[in-house]
Amino acid sequence: MLNLLRSDLYRITRARGLRGAFWQYTSAGAAIFVLVYITFWFIANGDFSASGLLLMSNYASPSAMLGAIITGLAPLFACFIVVEHVLADFKEGFVRTLVSVRVGRLSYFAEKIVVAGIMAALSAAVLAILSLALCGAVGGTFTGSDDVLGFLVWVLALWLNTWALASLAAMVALITRVPVLSYVMAFCLGSAVIPQGLTLVASLISAFGTPVLGGIAQGIANVIGELTYWMPSTLIVEFVTPGASALAGSGLGDFAAMLPGGAVTQAIAAPVIWIALAMVVTLAASKNREV
Repeated sequence: MLNLLRSDLYRITRARGLRGAFWQYTSAGAAIFVLVYITFWFIANGDFSASGLLLMSNYASPSAMLGAIITGLAPLFACFIVVEHVLADFKEGFVRTLVSVRVGRLSYFAEKIVVAGIMAALSAAVLAILSLALCGAVGGTFTGSDDVLGFLVWVLALWLNTWALASLAAMVALITRVPVLSYVMAFCLGSAVIPQGLTLVASLISAFGTPVLGGIAQGIANVIGELTYWMPSTLIVEFVTPGASALAGSGLGDFAAMLPGGAVTQAIAAPVIWIALAMVVTLAASKNREV
């Protein structure tokens, strides 16, 4: 697996000619931040001390700034990089060069989940650096600071939940090997479309199903609603985007309320479960499948 990992990281991060997907997405991210800077410049008419701009660049803490800026991009970047890499392996025939025994195949599929974690970390790190540069360029300020331990827990929650989303995107690509479906799922996972859709479904079941099925429909709606609370996209929105202070509160949903540690436990445990699930499902679906 280590040889596979080294090979994949070289291909993804190959800087020469920006051939590596990581650098391509990093360039896209840098372009986005430049556009944001230009927009700020026009709003402030070149004066970054303007009161209107300060209202837009004043944050409660460093984690609140990073959460507000990078959490919308990091999951998308990680999901798309992993999906693009997985599909390229099948398209270019790289998978067929592996040893055609079950151990070799399982190592390959398991390694892709590990790659998803590395890409999640790199995507978040690069976007954080770009965010800090943008904040400094426009004279961003903080009204408070983060506790060191709280900030580290927040970073861990950001990484694990982004890793979970990238792992699920990799799972879909590895199992289906259908480009259109894989990219659509990567977008839905990275942009929190799935929990929003499930919330809508739960509301519809509760509103229209309860008069017909009574408590059964309401029970189904409650289960779906509880599930959305444990999805990585929801946890990023609720606990990561607002900054480290959000992790000091209670968890989401009835089940989380029974767990010790509140939001911290939920924000850390949930993505670990999803990562493990993605690994198990991928290996189970792929162990006897032709590569």
